[in-house]
Amino acid sequence: MNKAVVKLKSASSKNRARKAEVHRLISEAERLERLAPSASLDYARKAVALAQSLKSKRIYAEALLARSNALAKLSKHKDALNDAMESLKIFQEQNDAFSALSALRACADLHRNLGDFQSGLDCANQSVLSARTLKEKEQESAALISRGILHIRLGDYASAMSDLYEALALAKKIKSLRRQAEAEMCISVSLKNLGDYYPALELQLACVKKFATLGDASSEAGALTNSGMIYFLMNDYDNATLLLERGAALFKKIGQKLGLANALSNLMGVYVGQEKLDAAIRLSKETLALQKEIGNKLGEGTILHRLGAIHYRKWQVRLAHEHFQAAREIFQAFTNTESQAYSLIEDAAVYVMEAEALTGKDKFKTIESGIAQIQQAIEIAAKSGLKAVERDAQLALAKAYKAAEKFEKSVACYEAFYRLDEIVFNEDSDRRRRNAEMLFQVHEAERAADEARRKSAELQANLNVKNQQLAAMAIRLGEQNELIERLKTELQNAAHHAPSKVNRLVTSLEKKLNATADWEKFEREFESANRGFMQTLAKQFPTLSPMELKICALLKLNLASKDIARLLAISPRTVEVHRRNARRKMRLPSKVNLINYLMAS
Repeated sequence: MNKAVVKLKSASSKNRARKAEVHRLISEAERLERLAPSASLDYARKAVALAQSLKSKRIYAEALLARSNALAKLSKHKDALNDAMESLKIFQEQNDAFSALSALRACADLHRNLGDFQSGLDCANQSVLSARTLKEKEQESAALISRGILHIRLGDYASAMSDLYEALALAKKIKSLRRQAEAEMCISVSLKNLGDYYPALELQLACVKKFATLGDASSEAGALTNSGMIYFLMNDYDNATLLLERGAALFKKIGQKLGLANALSNLMGVYVGQEKLDAAIRLSKETLALQKEIGNKLGEGTILHRLGAIHYRKWQVRLAHEHFQAAREIFQAFTNTESQAYSLIEDAAVYVMEAEALTGKDKFKTIESGIAQIQQAIEIAAKSGLKAVERDAQLALAKAYKAAEKFEKSVACYEAFYRLDEIVFNEDSDRRRRNAEMLFQVHEAERAADEARRKSAELQANLNVKNQQLAAMAIRLGEQNELIERLKTELQNAAHHAPSKVNRLVTSLEKKLNATADWEKFEREFESANRGFMQTLAKQFPTLSPMELKICALLKLNLASKDIARLLAISPRTVEVHRRNARRKMRLPSKVNLINYLMAS
């Protein structure tokens, strides 16, 4: 029997040790997640392997989520999503809402990185709702940022700005510099996409410094890349090149391949803008290899399309056709109709250019190949309602018919182009007007928020002064009570000299000691400064006794237990007992400081 008990205890001890080791491995994986993603993945894999030997599904799910985060940092998004979704399922089965929230956020970001924006938005909506239910302000801020990014990808800038400014306000309230920087970086991207370049650049450059301060190399590299693209859009190629190269170098240093691929892809665009076509081609090889390695097919298609355009500008017909066709196949597989149509239009331009060097039937046959592709692009654009693409296709077709000496058809296409151009212009004007109105509303809301923050800061400063005065008043009352108590004791010791007179003095002092007028005055002053605090606390925690409520009020003023004891004419030990009882009745976790909690209430 004793041997069985010893064996059972030994097995239990080993199980506890394995659980502790899993948690240590997960902690290491999380610590290294931004600093050294590859090392983070090694720790996470070990955690998953060890967790599988335990009977705890929850610990296994924690290890899976750690592995998912590490895989995501290394741009292995499909594998990361599989881990995140499995961990989410387990957390939901275990009714662990807090951990499920983290998994939901991970799923939202991974769906986004894989180009499935609608699935990402569904997960982001759930994560925002869950964070609000759990009253997790930092998680809510992060979830709002994630949802805001998805709205940007879907072109819904009004919803994106609403989410991002709400996230920013929450981040400032909880004093989270990381969330502030993340929200500001995304707001900058929205402003850039809306054409408001100068405030976008100012915000983005500020984010570079904030992420550097936080030691977040991945986000710092992302902010550098975004800043470079804004400079590019402002035609400042030198600064664009400088910042994009810095962003790419940092992404390369930390081994984040998706970020590196994006930075290099943007740098390709800058080189093309500077007519550095050979440099762009050399860079495209590394970028294309990275896109293939991380499995980003749409990214691969974009690079192939850009290469087709570069070879067209270099009059390299065969290479231009090859790259446009390869890009088109990818776009068609992903039903990216706009990119598919443009690859047809630009490939057709290559045929028209090729025909310039030909004569006779060969010339017209080559142009007809281009015309057939443009007609296909028009059909795709018309079915998808892409008026701007259809307009550009009609212009390309007009030029192709002109090259084929079919002038009547060319004129008809020019007429169609002008009709569509007017429609697109009006739609663009409406969109620009809506965007301008939205930007005005955003700036007005930001100005109002700044004013509200200024007034709030003034009120808080006044409240702090008032509470300091109240604390001083409480200490004086406590010292007065202590003095009265000491006088009473000394009089009682001298009572044998004049008993009746001393007794009257003692009775008078006791009345003064037990008088409620001073406390009532203090309470009125306290309620004036901290309106509704006592009533709210009593309503929120109805089991708190009157003495515990008094002590909570005094703790809000950051008074020490000895000062509270003197004021209330009780011992410091009794104050500590009441503090413990108050914590228990308020059900505060051990990590929450009672005084900080009350001061924040």
